[in-house]
Amino acid sequence: MQEAVERAAPGGALRLLVDCGPGLIGLLQKLHSSGVAPDYIQRVLAVYGSSAATTRAPAPSPKTTGGAVRPDFPVEALTNREIDVLLLLAERLTDKEIAERLVLSLGTVRKHTMHIYSKLGVDNRRAAAAEARRLGLV
Repeated sequence: MQEAVERAAPGGALRLLVDCGPGLIGLLQKLHSSGVAPDYIQRVLAVYGSSAATTRAPAPSPKTTGGAVRPDFPVEALTNREIDVLLLLAERLTDKEIAERLVLSLGTVRKHTMHIYSKLGVDNRRAAAAEARRLGLV
């Protein structure tokens, strides 16, 4: 698991670990406390809510957690790739930089960005990043 985290961390892609489900939370927390890619693991755990990042017990799904994620916001509404794009939007990367980082076409990045705006109820990059922070997604 440590090797998988160390390989995924430089690219910042969340899909690899998030697709495995909340069963990995305990192991990710252990790796985090051991100092393995702490920033990356923190972002992965944030998808499951703030309680995942601060406790050792397996966390409930994001829809039911009492953490930072709004209970009425279905995190599942964002695809894993949209979350990847959203994290890079929050880092203020351009569409071209996001495309290069995630190995996507510019058109695909723009399509994901428009879906993110629609799902978060915003109309620009800054608003999407701000809403994601407010919801605890980044």
